[in-house]
Amino acid sequence: MRLPWWRSTAVPALPVLVAAGSLFLLQRGTPWRGEWLWTVDWACGATVLLAPLVAGCAAHDAALLRTDGMLELRRSCVRGPRGVLGPVAAAGAVGTAVLLGIVLTALVLTATTGPTGTPPLQLVPVAVQALVTAAAVGAVVGSRLPVLVAAPVAGAAVYVVSILSARGTVPDLFRVGGSTGTLTGLAWDRWFLLWLTGALLAWSLTGLAVAARSSLVGPRRTTTLGLLVVALVAVGTTTALAHRPDRFVPRAVELRCEGERPRVCVASTSTRSLDSLVRRTARLDARLRAAGVSTVPVVAQVVPGHRPSRSAGALFIESSDVNRPTVPWRTAARYLTTPTPCPGYTASTPPPGPVFEAQAALAAWLEMSVGAGDARSWRGAPWHDWLTASPSRQRAWLVRTYDQLRRCDLEAVRAP
Repeated sequence: MRLPWWRSTAVPALPVLVAAGSLFLLQRGTPWRGEWLWTVDWACGATVLLAPLVAGCAAHDAALLRTDGMLELRRSCVRGPRGVLGPVAAAGAVGTAVLLGIVLTALVLTATTGPTGTPPLQLVPVAVQALVTAAAVGAVVGSRLPVLVAAPVAGAAVYVVSILSARGTVPDLFRVGGSTGTLTGLAWDRWFLLWLTGALLAWSLTGLAVAARSSLVGPRRTTTLGLLVVALVAVGTTTALAHRPDRFVPRAVELRCEGERPRVCVASTSTRSLDSLVRRTARLDARLRAAGVSTVPVVAQVVPGHRPSRSAGALFIESSDVNRPTVPWRTAARYLTTPTPCPGYTASTPPPGPVFEAQAALAAWLEMSVGAGDARSWRGAPWHDWLTASPSRQRAWLVRTYDQLRRCDLEAVRAP
């Protein structure tokens, strides 16, 4: 017997699935909004919560078909492998509908920011397959355990695998997407996606075969040889997946530049903060030049995995700031403290401690120069007195230190 989809546990559980998916989508705010790749990746990451729920629904329905009241009915209905398709298909379909709704919502939110390019959707089918695989796992558990415990056991098992995947203990099966940082300069590794899809599909077939063989009614139509083949394929693809730990590969980055002094360049895939960044860096740069500092004419975003230009100032933009519509003064001031992308900033050995103190003092002075900060905010800093010193003393240190930072003479840099 096949369970009609409208009788599936997943139907009344739909509000729970929607709430879980929405919670995941918005739990960290919307730093991904404005970047297509990060948006799709993060939305698909909702499988970490949806997959356990889908597995629980499928397990409950599969276990329900084994109760005494259902056995009599099943003897006169569909038997064999088709009997387990109902719980898997119903739970997988409801979970897929929720996932697609979450992805669509995220895409609409990003589309309103006017990003460049088109959304890369290669990860969406993989996320759907992860939900189907979770439903198959639920069917296996439901074919073995009573109704009262089948759902929580199946949900906990899938969730534990997701957590272990995130920690690198087991291969990534149910952890699809969910990157917490910007994906600028990256693309999904197509081979990783291929092996992940193959592993999920193989485990889905294995789960359906095991659940079908565990049916208490009707002949066992699934042969041992067939089950062994799909199980070996599942193990093989998972092993191959374990040897491809990198989800992403570097891709060419196109910069979009605006402004005059300095000219600000950021990755074309994440330009939501560009207008605000241009306005604020222009005012801060003007303050530096008014103090006699020789500034750089161009500042460019530093993208991980790509060699920055030594002729442009370095914008080390944090993930939380990449897609901000308005760049805070403190953040913009910090960007101008690295007029050259010195190798020491990204080396295994960090620059000397005085460099960071000097950059903090420079950023504080810049913030105060536009009236966005007060010296009392840095009362505990060792260079607090310098912030209230005479303009001549401040200018002398600013000119000397900025020149050292531009020449990457980091060993000579000293805090005021």
